Amino acid sequence: YKTVKPITVTGSGVADSQPANATITVTPSLGAFAGDVTWKLYKSSTAITCTSSPVTTGTQYYDNATCKNLEGAEVVIDNGAATAKSLNVVVNYDTRDSYYLVVEYANNNDQTATQSGQSFSIDMSFTSRVD
Repeated sequence: YKTVKPITVTGSGVADSQPANATITVTPSLGAFAGDVTWKLYKSSTAITCTSSPVTTGTQYYDNATCKNLEGAEVVIDNGAATAKSLNVVVNYDTRDSYYLVVEYANNNDQTATQSGQSFSIDMSFTSRVD
């Protein structure tokens, strides 16, 4: 299973205005899913989309989802660990940057016992910062 969540960073003001400094932070809370959930934050001028593709084989069911436009996108934060990671960005008056958080849940037959009734979350925030 794969899903994508976009965030667009847009500047406003006039041509000679001072740029703003900001931070994009991705904070996972994976719990029992730590070994099966991965995520990456991409920067891309082309929209990244993911499409569900359910597969049923006998008694097994999983989603073999695919994502489009990843090959031209830049990975700006790679999950690496299940801890919060941040990206500092500069927002000029004419900034219009698009970021996409792509989350993947691995298709794994051993998940039912440890993950049944459990949940996970991945929060993405955008805050201003003073350098």
